[in-house]
Amino acid sequence: MTVLDDELVPVAKQMLDDFGRDVVYVVDAGVFDPATSTVTDSKTDEAVKIVPPFPYERRFEDGDTIVEGDMLSYMAAQNSPVTPILGATIKDGSQHWKIVNVDPIYSGNSLALWKLQLRGGA
Repeated sequence: MTVLDDELVPVAKQMLDDFGRDVVYVVDAGVFDPATSTVTDSKTDEAVKIVPPFPYERRFEDGDTIVEGDMLSYMAAQNSPVTPILGATIKDGSQHWKIVNVDPIYSGNSLALWKLQLRGGA
């Protein structure tokens, strides 16, 4: 760790703890039973805090990687119960978004935040 890590990583987490939005992080996965050769649906729900989702600036929309309606958010990495993955769902009340991109943001050598690109909002 660097001096910058010691200062910025806890600040990022504290800011999200204080001002973030409580949401549910859901991973849909199948569990394979070798005895029956079947796959059973399995969902894992975790309570997390994120920056309230906000739209991308139109100048970033390219119609492919970032499309109209995509939202941007951030999740603190320090002591997070999950590591965000593509295809997971963020539930915020009646709105549900799929994670379509995850970018790590480092402070020195330490992971401070994940930048989340969200799609859906239905």
